[in-house]
Amino acid sequence: MLSHGSAKLRHLRQAKEDAFWNGDRVLYNQARNTLNKEIRVAKRSYAKKLENQFSSNNPASVWKGLKDITNYKTPSPSIEANQQLAEDLNEFYCRFETAGLTPHAPSENLSTQPLTPPATPLSSLPALQISEVDVRQIFLKQKRRKAPGPEGFTPACLKTCADQLAFIFSQIFNRSLELCEVPACFKHSTIIPIPKKPKITGLNDHRPVGLTSVVMKLFERLVLAYLKNITGPLLDPLQFAYQANRSVDDAVNMGLHFILQHLDNSGTYVRLLFVDFSSAFNTIIPTLLQTKLTQLSVPSSICQWITSFLTDRHQLVKLGKFTSYSRTTSTGTPQGCVLSPLLFSLYTNDCTSTDPSVKLLKFADDTTVIGLIQDGDESAYRQVEQLAAWCNLNNLELNTFRTVEMIVDFRRNTPALPPLIIMNSTVPTVESFRFLGTTISQDLKWDTHIDSIIKKAQQRLYFLWQLRKFKLPQELLTHFYSAVIESVLCTSITVWFGSAKKSDIRRLQRTVGCELEEKERFWSELDEVMESIPTGERVVIGADFNGHVGEGNTGDEEVMGKFGVKERNLERQMVVDFAKRMDMAVVNTYFQKREEHRVTYKSGGRRTQVDYILCRRGNLKEISDCKVVVGESVARQHRMVVCRMTLMVCKKKRSEIEKKTKWWKLKKEECCEEFRQKLRQALGGQVVLPDDWETTAEVIRETGRKVLGVSSGRRKEDKETWWWNEEVQDSIQRKRLAKKKWDMDRTEENRQEYKELQHRVKREVSKAKQKAYDELYTRLDTREGEKDLYRLARQRD
Repeated sequence: MLSHGSAKLRHLRQAKEDAFWNGDRVLYNQARNTLNKEIRVAKRSYAKKLENQFSSNNPASVWKGLKDITNYKTPSPSIEANQQLAEDLNEFYCRFETAGLTPHAPSENLSTQPLTPPATPLSSLPALQISEVDVRQIFLKQKRRKAPGPEGFTPACLKTCADQLAFIFSQIFNRSLELCEVPACFKHSTIIPIPKKPKITGLNDHRPVGLTSVVMKLFERLVLAYLKNITGPLLDPLQFAYQANRSVDDAVNMGLHFILQHLDNSGTYVRLLFVDFSSAFNTIIPTLLQTKLTQLSVPSSICQWITSFLTDRHQLVKLGKFTSYSRTTSTGTPQGCVLSPLLFSLYTNDCTSTDPSVKLLKFADDTTVIGLIQDGDESAYRQVEQLAAWCNLNNLELNTFRTVEMIVDFRRNTPALPPLIIMNSTVPTVESFRFLGTTISQDLKWDTHIDSIIKKAQQRLYFLWQLRKFKLPQELLTHFYSAVIESVLCTSITVWFGSAKKSDIRRLQRTVGCELEEKERFWSELDEVMESIPTGERVVIGADFNGHVGEGNTGDEEVMGKFGVKERNLERQMVVDFAKRMDMAVVNTYFQKREEHRVTYKSGGRRTQVDYILCRRGNLKEISDCKVVVGESVARQHRMVVCRMTLMVCKKKRSEIEKKTKWWKLKKEECCEEFRQKLRQALGGQVVLPDDWETTAEVIRETGRKVLGVSSGRRKEDKETWWWNEEVQDSIQRKRLAKKKWDMDRTEENRQEYKELQHRVKREVSKAKQKAYDELYTRLDTREGEKDLYRLARQRD
């Protein structure tokens, strides 16, 4: 957030952190309030800037601003770069290089032949000719912000000078096609390694991102359109990538159609083999690809041009400021090239199944074998070894460690099925698999898939909430929702929505209709309640916040510990933001416990932590423990969270009550006469009072204290006598008289009388108390009942 502000914001934040670590509470509150005020001003300014950019039709700047606000798609972690690592990565990316390798031609000695016969070549087609108009149009379509290639050309330059450069490059492109050779300057690649995960354990944890010639990419697009027109009718109908009017949804729908249609018959089951190739695009042999393209009726000149495009390529790895030595490679299709995906599809086009009980679905390098088994006959499916032999013949490396199988079997009596063995390795069986972005379970239910998309959507809802805090226009928020959240919820929706359970649909509706306004209203009202409480007051909040705080506390150390459960989501961030605003701490996360003492919610297979206890950070030292009580619950599926808090209670000092003279004794004649005599003696027998009134008053007060006495000065304790009626008071008075009588004459008769009155008083007190409480409960049912109870409590205080 501070990235949108100025140096002033950074300075204020540093001042707040200094005050926090120095323990200066007053200075910390002042710095925090000043920083919050400045942040609000910066937010309004930045929101106005984005609104102006949106109004001026500058979507690139707007989208960049939205991502900056939300931290959506944060950059990958940095790599500890050095020269040796750059050289090692370059060698690793060239590990499939097969110098001098000749293509394997099918022979009579090989038992494994191509799975389908080659296509019959069509009549010769006219050679590809590129016009100046074609070059100009494709230059004008360039995006200015794209990165330049190794040769130094920028897309902005080509777009700006399209009219001047179109003729020149059209001549270069046509000359290249005429000579069936790609210029060497167009075959340079710069590889930028990007970490696949936060913790790097090996060279394979770096994803190679290739920067190739910008001019060559435009050239490839012109050749790509030509190749599609020729090969489109000859492509495998079960290859769903890079074809018009086909998508991932079509591939998943087709696979499910094969499965469900087959399972409608009795005695059937399905075995699905999800095949994984190791760096499939990097293993293509150009000469073998040329042979296959020829069989697909591609003109020989284009085949030779493609071979030239793929051979004698120069690549280097750039890792920060370190650059490796250039290497020459003639195997595989280069990363980042336009033609690479289509060339791989054409390379694997002859990998099909001729048996109707085995379907081979392909989406680029994602290959799935569907075995439709009838009456236990797996002979056709077991011929999957032919696939392994075909891969070996075509230099494709089958990754047996990541190749898995899933069995869909709804028969009542399911026998143990023999495992599938490929290349002497047993293929592991899984219960569910993420197939082209859609999680398919062996029971063909969609709970797991819906759980995953709801989780992802809820995580991204936090970004939308961040934008709402900036008070951006509704149109901007709608665009962000459609691009970031709706795209997740609608992924393959035509596949699973029709079969989803009503409970899952309701869960989706709660997420889609995300009660974001209700959640914001809740936190706003809670903010108002907290602001109404004096800062020094002790506050403890316990509630079901319906959010996952998550493990770890990176960036949130001041308000939470690192012992949470699950990953963070939108509600979690709302809890943390509230704790930061109100200087509170999430108590559950500060104590290391076993999982059973941290999980507060259990439903089915889900075990999460959604119930939290919050307290002021200053009172955190008073809490010695916080955990879930195993076996106890306060609501359905929610378990009880208890917190042990030690309070240092200061003992209230007894207030000193002034001792009072018992002037009321002057009502008695004997006391009054004695007081007159003593007062007369104190005044020296004078009848006329002295002129000094203060002296006279002090003499009167002193005489009263000596003759009449003074009170003890102790506070009369509350004996809970508010419910005594007349009968109780009369019985107590008789008991007191009987006690005095027994004190004066200790006879057995007087003792028995006192004991009887004592028991009688207890019975009458019990009856009177029960009657009083019954009347109180009756009044509580009326409109004025609560007022009566409050008035009674005030009287007792």
